[in-house]
Amino acid sequence: MTASPIPPRSPRQEPSRVGDYPAGVVDPTSAGRKQVDTAFAASGLSWEFVGGLRMGDPATTPVAYSRGLQAATGTWDAASGVYKDSGGFVAYLGGNVVFQSSTANLFTSNTSGKKVTNIRNAIPPTAKIYAVPAASGVTLGTVDGVLAERD
Repeated sequence: MTASPIPPRSPRQEPSRVGDYPAGVVDPTSAGRKQVDTAFAASGLSWEFVGGLRMGDPATTPVAYSRGLQAATGTWDAASGVYKDSGGFVAYLGGNVVFQSSTANLFTSNTSGKKVTNIRNAIPPTAKIYAVPAASGVTLGTVDGVLAERD
């Protein structure tokens, strides 16, 4: 099954994203379908995503967040943050999406159950964070994924 491309929007609707869009995230021709599509990797995405989650994981598990979140401080990077350093959105497995100015002690640890700041401590140990690196500033994920960390 081939994903159909997203039709381009007019400059009036979305001036920063005019043109071609990647047809998908994974290259369907790659061995085992494990290679990220080059068009996807070259696009400037504003979100970082968590892969490797199960529906049985806690509803408080983050699944996506606005690019630029800094793991150590829980604040967003002024250079790569979608909303600069004023904050960003965090989407959870339970379905809620919340704008946060900081994630300091917001997340629940994947091992101890304590409140943690680092999003890598809040996702299951086998999950990965995926992102297309920003031109400058911070991105926690990579195109190949970065594993969770234990606190």
